[in-house]
This record gives sequence, structure tokens and C-alpha cells, in this order.
Amino acid sequence: MEPDLLVIGGAVGASLGGPAGWSAFLHVQATADSMKLCGVERNVLLNEADVLPFVAALRWYHDTQFKDGDQPTVLCCTDSPAMVTAGVDRALRNQDDWRALEVFEDLGYQIQWSLESRDRNPAIFQEAARVRRELIDAVSHG
Repeated sequence: MEPDLLVIGGAVGASLGGPAGWSAFLHVQATADSMKLCGVERNVLLNEADVLPFVAALRWYHDTQFKDGDQPTVLCCTDSPAMVTAGVDRALRNQDDWRALEVFEDLGYQIQWSLESRDRNPAIFQEAARVRRELIDAVSHG
């Protein structure tokens, strides 16, 4: 069974005091719509930045697609082993970083995590990295 929402996300560039670019590529099964969300945040750590694309995707889905009583299935794909490990086991999560995602789990979202290799789908990971780096450059030099 296909998930109601597929999210491929990630972040780059986070360090103490520096900006982090993030991007999420979404596919909504019911409408066959695909889209890209992206942004940049200042002064975040990598753990925080890694969560941002998935939170943004879930917020968008909740605001535009969710209906009361739904229990959407969401497949979150990332190239970060730490994200997948924490996604599967709540006990391993940094609560501050994951609080926003847990709101959706508490609303009934069935979130699954998948570790994706950049080698398996290099085009989408290269595009995602390009978008994130452009955002960081714009913020750093703008």
C-alpha cells in the first residue's frame, strides 16, 4: 500500500551560529500532486535542521489535505541514519528537536521512516542538495 504522503527530506550546513538549508520533496498519493518545500534557518544545530523538512511537509499536509478522523500514513525518507533510528524509537529522540513531529503522531499520523541511499536515487538527492546550498548562499551573502 502506498503512503498517503511521501516525503524525501534533509538539511545541510548547520553548525553553531550558522545557517541551515533544508528541503522536502513531497508526493500526495490521493491527488498525485508533487511539490517542493524549502527554507533556511539561522542558528540551528544539525539535529534541529534535520527535522525541519519533515515538520514543514506535515504542516502543509495537515493544513491542505487532512480531514477530521483521518489517520494518514506518511513515509519519511532521509539519508540520515540518526533520523531513521530516532524516528523508529521515540526513546532515542532529543525531545526538543522532535516535539513538533510528535504533535502529528499524537494526532494519529502513522509516520514510517526509511533510510535512502544517495546512490539509489542520486538525481533527487543532488537536486535537494543544490536547493539547500542555494538557500544558504543567499542568506550568507544577502
